[in-house]
Amino acid sequence: MIDNDKKNDSLIPISSTGLVRVGSSISITNKILNGSISALFNNAFCKLNSKQKLRTDIDYLLLLETNPSHRKKAKYYYIANKVDDYKEALEMFNSILKIKPGQLLSIDMGAICKIRLGNYLEAIEDFSKAIEIDPKDDFAYFCKGNAKFYLDDYEGAIEDYSKAIEIDPEFANAYSRRGIAKEILNDYEGTIEDCSKAIEIDPENDLSYSGRGDAKYELKDYEGAIEDYSKAIEIDPEDDSAYYGRIKAKKKLNDYEGAIEDYSKVIEIDPEDDSAYYGRGDAKYELKDYEGAIEDYSKAIEIAPENALAFYKRRIAKERIGDIEDAKQDSNIFDKL
Repeated sequence: MIDNDKKNDSLIPISSTGLVRVGSSISITNKILNGSISALFNNAFCKLNSKQKLRTDIDYLLLLETNPSHRKKAKYYYIANKVDDYKEALEMFNSILKIKPGQLLSIDMGAICKIRLGNYLEAIEDFSKAIEIDPKDDFAYFCKGNAKFYLDDYEGAIEDYSKAIEIDPEFANAYSRRGIAKEILNDYEGTIEDCSKAIEIDPENDLSYSGRGDAKYELKDYEGAIEDYSKAIEIDPEDDSAYYGRIKAKKKLNDYEGAIEDYSKVIEIDPEDDSAYYGRGDAKYELKDYEGAIEDYSKAIEIAPENALAFYKRRIAKERIGDIEDAKQDSNIFDKL
């Protein structure tokens, strides 16, 4: 009589008790593997976002896998403190893919690292691979659009952003990025439409306000542009690009005092921004504050000694106050530059 416990058609006979033990062993192995992947992913994700100093006690792999829309939140800028952080994060994402090939999140995040490292074509290949695995990966379409954007392929970028929006009609960042691409192609009305839609979905999306402000500026709606730039600054007080946008709109309205105020804020954000000193010098010159202009032009020269225009403008300001000899010195330096 055959012992049923020993009857088995497998190459390696295993009793029912043995099967339970093997099953438990596989379960434990999976937990170890998944735990290892989770730890690697969390470390890599925090490296990729090191500029934001994310909390390290969160299981980002679980969070992003169970809630795919979370990775599209504006709270994640995917910006690191230093280039080495991108390199280290990429190595960790690649390690995960060796353990678990086809792990979508690691493909997407690793490709973002490649974008940050300037490897745009490789990033596009990776995002395309992710899309082959999951044709509904709207995040991959969005990021692929970003890579094309950086390659100046704005029409290609718009195509990918549109695909992301087709999959998720509430993808705010896809609307705002598509709007910015349209602005570069001089489709200002299209920019306003897309950025307005992004704002409707996410009222705290500062990029959308700045993009719409740029389009309004190009359409000569300077007051409307100032309103949007101001909202962008309200959301992100450290957004120097929004300050520069508001400055150029204020200049169009001859509000040089307002421009000076904004230049001063930019300098507060980045004391080594020679362009801000130079621009503030120009605004002071327009208000006939020649000594103040000379002071700012001098600071711009101190930061960037090759700034020929700063020497030229300082010469003119010195001539205005009758400092002819010093003006000649600046003229000589300008001629050499």
